[in-house]
Amino acid sequence: MRVRLIVWLLCVPWFSAACVCAFAEEPKDLLPAKIRDAGVVNVAANATYPPFAFNDANGESSGVEPDLMRAIAAKLGIKAVFTGLEFVTIMPSIQAGRFEVGLGGFFDTPARREVARFIDYMYAVDGLVTRVGNPDHISIVDLCGKSVSGSESSTEVTNLLALSKQCTDQGKPAIDVVVLKGTPAQIVAVNSGRVAAACVTKAVTVYIASQSGAGVESLPGIVPEASGVKQLDGIMVRKEEPELAQAMTAAMDALIADGTYAAIFKKWGLPRDLALPRAILH
Repeated sequence: MRVRLIVWLLCVPWFSAACVCAFAEEPKDLLPAKIRDAGVVNVAANATYPPFAFNDANGESSGVEPDLMRAIAAKLGIKAVFTGLEFVTIMPSIQAGRFEVGLGGFFDTPARREVARFIDYMYAVDGLVTRVGNPDHISIVDLCGKSVSGSESSTEVTNLLALSKQCTDQGKPAIDVVVLKGTPAQIVAVNSGRVAAACVTKAVTVYIASQSGAGVESLPGIVPEASGVKQLDGIMVRKEEPELAQAMTAAMDALIADGTYAAIFKKWGLPRDLALPRAILH
């Protein structure tokens, strides 16, 4: 009875935080044995989508999500091994089992959850890139009758098509939605005048426009979401790896708590109003 009383006293409210910490599982304890034993997690990363994920001048995977993934791996006591891929090949590679994790500014959508689990770490909104001076007089809140590009297999294309339907339903001209293969091709199309604007994630528009000699600008504001639902951006984990997803979610929460998450946001110029108070696992 005396021993039980001591245990109870240690767990009264003023000691509750210590009790939780003492008995809570560490993120690395949630890892599946096969990954813990291998000591590595295989990551497919977008090679051309700064600042989210891209190959730097040395061919190394760089950006917001590779930085987060390296920090997550460190929390889990393993190493992340990156392979740079085109955006459209990442999800099929995850589905085929070539990689456990996929990076590249993926919006978390119900359709994508059929293929992968998502560890959402930020709100996702879109912006527009135009030539400097916006010579086509694009209005970010009214794209009817304008030519706007989206990247193949992206949520931007889906949203642009839905916005275009809203235009025609109102008796206005449709949006000329031009589907291109990746963000670099979108920027080339803007610079050449093939399209009036490129629709990409807002953080990407700001980053691209900030680069010397880019010849483009990021329009103020955000592109309307046709569904009216605020989107989330996440790191993908193979559907068949639920334990890995749980471990990575716990590690992401630890990064939020210790300030690493905020430091990575600051490093890459992500607005703090896009940050989440904790990771969301779908």
